[in-house]
Amino acid sequence: MKGVGILHDPITNKGMVHPMTERDRLNLRGLIPPRIKSLDEQVEKVLSALRKEESDVRKNLYLQDLHDRNET
Repeated sequence: MKGVGILHDPITNKGMVHPMTERDRLNLRGLIPPRIKSLDEQVEKVLSALRKEESDVRKNLYLQDLHDRNET
């Protein structure tokens, strides 16, 4: 699987964690933002967004949405 197919599969899509060599090999260059973010950076972003949610219901909805978009 290459290109857009990877981006539509939450199991294979690593988002901005894909290194440039992998982006080239999988034909992802230009399909995802050019900046590479480490997994730790992405975790911090998610935790920050989660902490801003006031209700447990909103937190749960946020996590469910995250799970639906990303399995890694």
